[in-house]
Amino acid sequence: MKFSKSQRVVFSFFLLVVFLFPGLLFAQTPAAPASATTPGYTPPPTIREDKCDCFCGDNAGARKMGDKMTATECRTTCQDPSISMIFVTCAADTKGHPNRNLSCFTSDQCDAHKGVLDQPKPECPSSMGYCFPKPENVMSTVLNVKIGSLEQTADLGEYVSTVYRFMISAGTLIAIVLVMVGGAQWVLASGSGDVSKAKKRIMDAVIGLVLLLFTYLIMFTVNPYLVQMKVPQFPMVRTITLPDDNSCEKLKTEGNTVDPTTGKCGDNPSALTAGVDGASIPDGMTCQWADCSHKGLYGTAFGSEFYSCITTRSNTRDCHNCIDIDPKDDSPLRPSPDTCARFAGEASGTIGTSDFKQRRCGFTKDEDALDGWGLTPDILQTGTCAEFSIVCSSLSSCRSYDDIVVDASGDDDKLDEFQRVTGGFAGGGLGGHGNISIQEICEEDPCGFGCVMQANGNDCNNR
Repeated sequence: MKFSKSQRVVFSFFLLVVFLFPGLLFAQTPAAPASATTPGYTPPPTIREDKCDCFCGDNAGARKMGDKMTATECRTTCQDPSISMIFVTCAADTKGHPNRNLSCFTSDQCDAHKGVLDQPKPECPSSMGYCFPKPENVMSTVLNVKIGSLEQTADLGEYVSTVYRFMISAGTLIAIVLVMVGGAQWVLASGSGDVSKAKKRIMDAVIGLVLLLFTYLIMFTVNPYLVQMKVPQFPMVRTITLPDDNSCEKLKTEGNTVDPTTGKCGDNPSALTAGVDGASIPDGMTCQWADCSHKGLYGTAFGSEFYSCITTRSNTRDCHNCIDIDPKDDSPLRPSPDTCARFAGEASGTIGTSDFKQRRCGFTKDEDALDGWGLTPDILQTGTCAEFSIVCSSLSSCRSYDDIVVDASGDDDKLDEFQRVTGGFAGGGLGGHGNISIQEICEEDPCGFGCVMQANGNDCNNR
């Protein structure tokens, strides 16, 4: 079947329309929008905006705008032409307030960072602003190659500007020299009549000099900073301090700020509000008080000692001493070498000399220390903490170590009764006596007598 020319044109036009505008032929009548009267209609979920503290800012700083509102309401409030402010933040809690912005400094904080406080910024409270480094505190770099009179610089912009001016001067000098060379060449060639090369040299030098000077002029006219490079200043960021896991007393001594400022063992934790020299610290950091002076002193062979503040097995903080830790079920802590070592006193004097002294708390399973609770397998397996003091000024020889008194819950024994046992039930200890024994002290020889254990392994004598 043949088609006429007109039929072919119509058919081609039809295919073109179908290809380019398929919607004209295959368009469907749009469905009516669903409404509350439509069967099975489910309304779209409503997105609820939480309310927050709205802050708007201008050149006087950030300000809180009325009561809590949604973020949308906050943006609308800040963009109100009648107040001419910008949106800063809508904070859900105090952690998002502008004073927590690490780029915002008070005057004291900026001084502590050795900076210069700038004018208030819209994103900072009115009493705060950006803090920029003092120019004199910026480290200078000594140049390997001196550029004119510049030998050292602390500013990249100064270095680049100096190099640029030096190159302009050098280019001008070169152009002048080329003009002089061209003039001499012209004079020398005047007799022969071939002065074209001299003219070309002079013309090229003058054109180069004009281009060089006009380049500087054009760049300076467009933007002076193109030829006077200034590196943008970036504000400093407030330092965030992470204090050590120490007691409130120690943190205060180091210069941190806590609130409340006083307390004792067992009191509620204090909040850390500022680090050393007013440095910022993360929100929510607290410290525990460890003062046990309210408990008074207890006597030892070393002298009067304070109690130690510990977190007990019942997760409470209380003041205890070494001999409070025993094998009973109501003991504040279960005895162990690490637990007992926490109650050791600070050493004074130089170890190995007569002025050395220290109160120690060690772990033992010796039956002499445990007989007050009954030598049952459970008691012997648990062990106890025992206390003894080394006061070298009161000792005269290695044999004096034997007479050191070991106190385990009021039951006093001498150190030579505590023998090292490495295993089994020997001497009443299951799995050894712990870290209190005459052998341990004799080998350590804290008073420097020059001690050695005898062949029998039980006696400590001078070498």
